Amino acid sequence: MGKSKDIRYNTKLIWMTIFLISLLATLITTFTIKNKEMTNSSNRPSSIQKEFYPLINNSLYRENVNVAIRQEFDYYVRSYKIKNYPFTQEYKDRYPNITVAMGDNGDYIYGDGFPEDMKTNKDITEEPVFTINYISNRILNEDFDPQEINLNKEDIYVKGFFDADTGNITITKKNIPDEKSVNTKKLYDYLMVGLKNVYGDIDSSQNGIKRINFAYAFNPNADFVSRSIYRDDYLYNAFGVMMMSIVVALFIVAILAIIGNYDRAKEVSFYMGISRYPVEVVLLATGLLAAAVSVLGSTGLVDNFYKYLNIILPTSNFIAIFTASIAVYYFIHGIKSLYNEGLNSFVIEKSIIAKIFKFIKRTIGNFVLNIFSREKTGLDATSYTKYIIIYAALIVLGFIACNTVVNYYGEVVFMLWFMLITSIFAYFRKHIISLKEIESVTDNIAKGNYSVKVDQQNNKFAKITDNVNNISNNLNTAVEKAVKSERMKTELITNVSHDLKTPLTSILNYSELINFEKTKDEDIKEYAEIINEKAHKLKNIIEDLFEISKASSNNIELHLENLDFKSLISQVIGEWEDKLEERGLDIVINFPEKPVMKELDGNKTSRVLDNLFSNINKYALENTRVYVDLIEDERARLTIKNISKYSLNISSDELLERFTRGDSSRNTQGSGLGLSIASSLVEVQGGEFKLDIDGDLFKTIIEF
Repeated sequence: MGKSKDIRYNTKLIWMTIFLISLLATLITTFTIKNKEMTNSSNRPSSIQKEFYPLINNSLYRENVNVAIRQEFDYYVRSYKIKNYPFTQEYKDRYPNITVAMGDNGDYIYGDGFPEDMKTNKDITEEPVFTINYISNRILNEDFDPQEINLNKEDIYVKGFFDADTGNITITKKNIPDEKSVNTKKLYDYLMVGLKNVYGDIDSSQNGIKRINFAYAFNPNADFVSRSIYRDDYLYNAFGVMMMSIVVALFIVAILAIIGNYDRAKEVSFYMGISRYPVEVVLLATGLLAAAVSVLGSTGLVDNFYKYLNIILPTSNFIAIFTASIAVYYFIHGIKSLYNEGLNSFVIEKSIIAKIFKFIKRTIGNFVLNIFSREKTGLDATSYTKYIIIYAALIVLGFIACNTVVNYYGEVVFMLWFMLITSIFAYFRKHIISLKEIESVTDNIAKGNYSVKVDQQNNKFAKITDNVNNISNNLNTAVEKAVKSERMKTELITNVSHDLKTPLTSILNYSELINFEKTKDEDIKEYAEIINEKAHKLKNIIEDLFEISKASSNNIELHLENLDFKSLISQVIGEWEDKLEERGLDIVINFPEKPVMKELDGNKTSRVLDNLFSNINKYALENTRVYVDLIEDERARLTIKNISKYSLNISSDELLERFTRGDSSRNTQGSGLGLSIASSLVEVQGGEFKLDIDGDLFKTIIEF
């Protein structure tokens, strides 16, 4: 296929189109993200809000302090706690239904059913023992008051107290550096939400906390704050724009692929290249691409690479569109291939699953053929041995299955199985008998006995039986025709030899007499006339042979014209009328009034009529009538009837054979080719030539 300038059928243009669409979509995405106003934090769920809960929660447990957060989020916590709270009277009064025991290591165990030797709060009441704990990421192992800590005025911070008995939080001091900034106020609000959520989850029944003095501070520009804000902007803005650009770009690519003509496209190198790959590989690659895109939308990517997203995002966007566009071309071309080529589609031909299926099918098929092949086992379709083996195998398998799989009424199931298999094989036994009968008949036909027939009434394979009997009949007919043809050939050689030898012998004899010195001049003249007559006869035979050979090889040149068939017949009758009258033959004509116009070759048709009337002149019984009837309905039909002066003890087919004459003695003039030539000349003009013999009545029928 030549290179096309159409973007749909040129490999370079297709690659360039995919590249330009991917590049343009990436540039538009990047420009939109950079210039689009980020979604206001007040109108979106914020990940920074989720950040504060673990940060504040870590501030209450010394062992959970995250070293990485120390530089980003400052906290100062002093808690007042009753160390032996579960064993105090206050605890019993507040939680009368909770039993607490003290383990060997001094830990409290909450539950029921403790051993009698274990001390529980039901048995012992202790005076409260108060303790103070200090936790901070800045000051460790020293006493401090969070309310007295000096915090940076550039930071957002809050100081206050939490009362465990009431669950209330009292804020004593707060600081918002830039109160005009919506984001700064929202950061403070998120801090307070996290504070209330964490402190609201404190269960004083478990830890004995009574009061917490706290101070929390962080810089609005801290790394964890920037990361969270960037994550929000990416997930709720940039990623959405990127996905939209991918969808729009792939839609455009899909339109370009759909509007292409499949027959033209499959000859293009681009489509030939992508169609080499199995559909499973393309599906796997598409799945990996989708997974990669989902990774782009994950928070983990933003948290780890948010500073480099300006590079990662455009690159990933371009790669995703470029590779997905190729996949779109593949799948649309594959759908077209399935529609146009069905099971011959490259989608199926190249499929790994299809190849595995074909391999399994081929392996099983070869295995079965090896088992039942005639060369190895001697079994064929009509062998009772094979069916007995299969029957026995199914019975045994049914017995095993009923005893291993069927839990209840196994004997009944086996009996039903036995009756079913026996009934099926009894039914097929009749078909096997029919097959064996067909096999026997075909064996006889193969040996040359064509008279044997299959019993159509009792055989189960009616169509096959009918075909076999027809083959037998046709072969029998063909053999009879072949025998007859051989006999005709022998007679033809005899007749040709006779017809050529007779005039040639006369020519040779009389020429020798002329050469004899004592021959008189009068005799020489008579001999010369005889030689001339015999030479013309020999010439006519040779011309007839030449004519019939051309007719047999369809090498006759026709000059068709629209002529009056009725007038042509009348003209030929006029030429033969005197000769026929000399023999007492009376011509009875029955013609239509109107002309009979046909597309015919005048010369060839005149030759046909001339041969017929020549035949009548030679072989018609003297003083009889010759009937010439011409009828025109859908076709023009000429019928010529006469009484033969010779006994016609041959068939019409034999009369049409070359060198056959109506008189078996062959004493009449002529070559015996007249009827054969007439038949051939009629047929080459699209007509039909028929002979009908009824006793001595000889009838010729020509239809155009």
